Amino acid sequence: MSDDPLHAGNGGNRDPDDDEAPRARWLLIALAVVAGLFIAGLAVYWVLTLGPVEPRVPPRVQEISVIQPPPPPPPPPPPPEPPEPPEPEEIETPGTGPRAGA
Repeated sequence: MSDDPLHAGNGGNRDPDDDEAPRARWLLIALAVVAGLFIAGLAVYWVLTLGPVEPRVPPRVQEISVIQPPPPPPPPPPPPEPPEPPEPEEIETPGTGPRAGA
C-alpha cells in the first residue's frame, strides 16, 4: 500500500500523476452548467411565449356574469268598465205605440 494519504484507500495501484479524476470532475461540472442553462432557457422561453395564463371560464358563465336589471313589470291592465245599465224595455200597453190611433 502507498503511504500517500490521498491514495490510501485504493490499494495503492493508482498512479499519482494520473489526472483522469480532475478531468472527470470538470466534465461533470460542465455538464451540470450546460443542463442548468438549458433548463433556464426553457423557462425563459415558456414565460415569454405563454405569459401569464388566465383561468379559463366557460362562455356560458361569462355571459351570465354580466348582470342586467330585470325588465320593469308590465303595467296593470285597466280596470274593466262597468257594464252599461240595460235600457228599459218598452212595454207596449194597449192604446200606446205607433198603431195606437189607427
